[in-house]
Amino acid sequence: MYVFYETSKRWLVLFLLMSAALWRPVLAFDVAEAVAQLYWQDERSGKTIATFIAPPVQTQSIVTHPSGGTWRVAGSGDFNGDGFTDLYWRDENTGANVIELWRGTQFLDSVKNSVIPMSAGWYINAIADFTGDGHDDVLWRHVSSGEVWMHQILSGELVASVQVTAIRDISWNIQLTPDLDGDGKADILLRHHQTGVVWRFLMDGHQIIDSRRFMNAAPHWQLALHGDFDADGDDDLLWRNTQNGQSVIHRVKGGDFSRHGMYSLGILDDMHWQPVWARDLDDDGDDDIIWHHDRLGYSSVYLLGSTGYIGQLLPSLAEGGWRPVH
Repeated sequence: MYVFYETSKRWLVLFLLMSAALWRPVLAFDVAEAVAQLYWQDERSGKTIATFIAPPVQTQSIVTHPSGGTWRVAGSGDFNGDGFTDLYWRDENTGANVIELWRGTQFLDSVKNSVIPMSAGWYINAIADFTGDGHDDVLWRHVSSGEVWMHQILSGELVASVQVTAIRDISWNIQLTPDLDGDGKADILLRHHQTGVVWRFLMDGHQIIDSRRFMNAAPHWQLALHGDFDADGDDDLLWRNTQNGQSVIHRVKGGDFSRHGMYSLGILDDMHWQPVWARDLDDDGDDDIIWHHDRLGYSSVYLLGSTGYIGQLLPSLAEGGWRPVH
């Protein structure tokens, strides 16, 4: 069921209107038609599920791993440039890292990547294409020194490990890695968790080519998601007010934020609903927003348009415990 919804209305009404659609039959389709491939992992068992979405928001899911053992999915990305989402696994005992290459439902290969012991203090901060070669890379940060290193990935293989910078003030967190200037390479947004200041690194591979303050925002505004919401080639930003649930999109052009490029998506005051992915689900050129309820397991989409959005619920993953794999 589709319901057009003005941006000034409350999302909760939309949820009630469409609750009957929650248990609708899943429509079968060829996964080659999918415009999004999303992974979920059960934090208790390690079980992993892939959900494929094809226009007009048809979904089907498959189990890729019945259990994970000591292995957990640390992230996902396209690590071999074939347009399909792959998985980055990390062994919580040994610190071994392995990339699994997938083509839809077809497992292709498992590539040993590196061994970084969990006790060493390194954690994955982001997975994005910093070099513009179509193969996603892995950004690591050290918990105490603040050093940031990039692992460049090519066809699933680790081909280079280079330092990006050192952010020694632990009050600064790497929040998002959008392509702010439309050059096909991911950039870095940092956020100071006390002041709310947002800092911008424009990137060319592992090199920072421009570093400056991007904007100020009160700390209760959550920098939640990035995506090209207006189909102009530059990623825009989705903010969420943690006090009242309001969501606002800030348009970005040429790496700069403009206050004239803001619009509200209304208020969703249940903070268990979180925006988790931005994907073009209806094949209209601009990214849409996928939401997930972390307690009930529901998922929904906002299909964005120029004056509002269409909302639709997706089949539930059952109860909570499932986390989206980014």
